[in-house]
Amino acid sequence: MNKYFLLLIYLLLGTSVMSEEREVIFKELPAESKAQLDKQRAFVKSLVKRINSKELIAKTSSDFVILQEIVNRGIISKNETWELQALGVVFGDALIDYIPGLSWQQVTDEFGTDAVLRYKETSVQFGVLTMISKRVEDGEQVDVEHIANWLQDFIKNKAHEYK
Repeated sequence: MNKYFLLLIYLLLGTSVMSEEREVIFKELPAESKAQLDKQRAFVKSLVKRINSKELIAKTSSDFVILQEIVNRGIISKNETWELQALGVVFGDALIDYIPGLSWQQVTDEFGTDAVLRYKETSVQFGVLTMISKRVEDGEQVDVEHIANWLQDFIKNKAHEYK
């Protein structure tokens, strides 16, 4: 797969699919990162409870609808990065159920150290924390389910091309 395609994926989806030319180190999330993600999950759960007491975060694809409602209603402004990235945490949790083989990992690469979703033991990783936030901050339309389906299709049809 050529490098321009990989760059396009990164720019359009906030996704990073690393080539074998770059040194990338994956590790289990450290306790401090897990605690941060838990704080963001708690924020989204409290937000959902406040706006719709009938809905609950389930860590399944049913969360896509809840996240879409939050985005559509503009409850979180484009200047609230931490809160928008909290939506990405919940999105990531739902993706783990929706796309078998994904798990939270810490990645260290040329861009720094971040929590990402990694596909199995491959170099395929998704920067889900910013998939929603970048789009909202840029004033773009966000279609949570479409992003999830695109990622699922990518895993199904392209992940085998990566180590």
